[in-house]
Amino acid sequence: MAQFISKVVSWLTAPVGGRVIGMFRMLFGILMIYQVFYYIGSDLVMDGFIRPKFHFKYEGFEWLPLFSSTILYLILFAMAVAAILMSLGLLFRWACWVFATGQAYFLLSEKAYYNNHLYLFVLVCILLSFTQADEFLSVKKQSKPILNVPRWQQFILSLQILIVYFYGGIAKLTHSWLFEQEPVRTLVDSLPAGYLLSPVLKTPFGIGFLNYGGLALDLLAPLFLLYRPVRKWAVVPFVLFHLTNSTLFDDIGVFPFVMLATMFLFYEEKELPFLSKQETVPKSGKITPAAQPVQGPSVTPAGIRYAILAFFLFQLLFPFRGFFLPNALDYTTIGNRFSWRMKVDTRSPEKTEYIVTNQDTGVKNIVNIQKLINNHQMMLLYVDPRASAQFARFVLQEMSRKSPEVSMYSIRANIQFTYNGKTGLIFVDPETDLSRATYNVFEPIPWLKTY
Repeated sequence: MAQFISKVVSWLTAPVGGRVIGMFRMLFGILMIYQVFYYIGSDLVMDGFIRPKFHFKYEGFEWLPLFSSTILYLILFAMAVAAILMSLGLLFRWACWVFATGQAYFLLSEKAYYNNHLYLFVLVCILLSFTQADEFLSVKKQSKPILNVPRWQQFILSLQILIVYFYGGIAKLTHSWLFEQEPVRTLVDSLPAGYLLSPVLKTPFGIGFLNYGGLALDLLAPLFLLYRPVRKWAVVPFVLFHLTNSTLFDDIGVFPFVMLATMFLFYEEKELPFLSKQETVPKSGKITPAAQPVQGPSVTPAGIRYAILAFFLFQLLFPFRGFFLPNALDYTTIGNRFSWRMKVDTRSPEKTEYIVTNQDTGVKNIVNIQKLINNHQMMLLYVDPRASAQFARFVLQEMSRKSPEVSMYSIRANIQFTYNGKTGLIFVDPETDLSRATYNVFEPIPWLKTY
């Protein structure tokens, strides 16, 4: 065992060319610039945070304040500047942490906006901050350019990507995916006839190819991308996979192109001719000490080692928490966030109705949901049963402002939706007063309708 650990340490500390992480830093920074402008173009601040009267908070993050529109725009501005600095390699570590903090704030301020790729952007920024990616292909002044970096600086980035792939594959090991070919079948059926690949995909072969091919690609990603003899061929299906996803899905934005950029992380600099570069000798024939490239550091400070170790222990263990909870992992989405469970089901609303009943008079009124939350938040009502109860309590709270006799009101929900092609499903018990419904993450939800 000691000999194995010694070999692993030697491999991780061996010097490799640093232009690979330098190029990835530059590409990632450019894509994050696009991401911030997408936020601005989609009016994230006003439509996403200011106009809604209620926000669905994560358990444990209820304390996170919702800032004014001015501060939210300033956060976006800071993220844009940070992304530009990242791409240029200037004030690099500060830029990484500013962008990560801003993205994490928006991610944690509203549960309805959770997306795996936004979570990944935060993690990549954090990992980049531990590297010397700003020493390569950057505009930073360098009195003594660094020739290489320890291999671990590139490996931690590629390891994070492998976790995304592999855990995404584990998420597909369900009865629905393996035997019903859902949600792929429903997704393909929803493609318009004019879509370029519809004639191929809307066949039993096309559905099976997408379904089982995607599963194999995810689960075998560590083998395909780390094993050099097959890597140069295996990278082709990964590229095609992400290019196809960019046309199939309208809610993943820049994510496929970030994943395409990560493909370079699985190569060493010497394997990429356009990055390999021979150091030139000045016309004088002498290399001055100031101009001579130097080796990167061979010893990593203990604090950085422990921080990275803790980071990956969390990444490896936290996604499994949902398997130990009593409620259906994907159906309720309890335990499936921050776990790389991507595109594991399809849902669409059929009816979303909240009914307020005056227990004394029997008078019923339907809540105008769209005056309180936006369309993204409405989708959460048939995705997470806890959100359904949270919203009912908020409605009761709003009513208390008009009448102190809230005890006479009950709030019930009629939430019908389609799940993996099954229509007419009811999400929560329509006879339960959700404004007073309780739940415990460690116990089955009694007012949840399961099938």
